[in-house]
Amino acid sequence: MSVLPRVPIVLSEYQREQLIRWVSAPGTPARVVRRSRIILQLASGYSVHRASQVLSISEPTIRLWRDRFRFGGLDALTTDAPRPGRPRRARGEASTKVSECLAAMPQGTHLSVRALARETGLGRHLVQQILIDMELLPRAVRSRPSPSATPASAPRSDHS
Repeated sequence: MSVLPRVPIVLSEYQREQLIRWVSAPGTPARVVRRSRIILQLASGYSVHRASQVLSISEPTIRLWRDRFRFGGLDALTTDAPRPGRPRRARGEASTKVSECLAAMPQGTHLSVRALARETGLGRHLVQQILIDMELLPRAVRSRPSPSATPASAPRSDHS
């Protein structure tokens, strides 16, 4: 089995400073800090195996970000690859439908999320999320608590 020679990552002064800035800045997203640490370790001469031990990150993840950095530079560390699966529907059209339906209702009329979903032709979950975004539905009132959420030992009150 032949082992490929290690090709070190060479950073420009600007790249090194930017990576250090990202690692030390409190507002940097954790994923960018993690990726920056990977590149800094590899640039300081660590092997993939050693960097994975020091950072407690798997070797495939170290290789992934090493390769993405080599081909995309600093920008590759701040952007994620597109996710698999069907892309999400734009909420713009759906939000407009819900807003128009609510505006057309007489003042004081109330529709449930399900009824509003039927009226607009949208999914119940989507309508619910739109209402939450529009602050017309409290985030805490997403669904009823399950029966198992009530402790069995809690005394029941009979109002008979």
